[in-house]
Amino acid sequence: MKKLTRWIPSVAVLLLFPLLVGSCGRSPVSRQSGDDWFEPFDIPPVLTVYEKPQYPERAREQGLEGWVRVKVLVGSDGRVERARVLRSSDPLFEPAALAAAREFHFTPAERDRQRVRAAVLVPVWFRLDRID
Repeated sequence: MKKLTRWIPSVAVLLLFPLLVGSCGRSPVSRQSGDDWFEPFDIPPVLTVYEKPQYPERAREQGLEGWVRVKVLVGSDGRVERARVLRSSDPLFEPAALAAAREFHFTPAERDRQRVRAAVLVPVWFRLDRID
């Protein structure tokens, strides 16, 4: 049972990721002047390359685990143009999550069968490897 519980968070992220991605492009967010973080799309971007974040040494020493919710602006070529932290369980994880997010790669979003830029939310988890 212990081995199964180690995989539940990872499986939950994989199952919930399409919901997080799909809801981002269709949300009724009002566009503010100069805000290019919201672009409508028909087909959401799909994460194809997930770069595992470097675990912060200070957090490892303290035995901390956590998460960071990163908002990523995906270009029409599928590369990350920008990334910013929306929320996190601990600020120690934020720099590592942003560095990893900048290395992610996506299949681009589409609107009217054309590739477009799109913003998506990506959860980045930090889990200590445990041997039970």
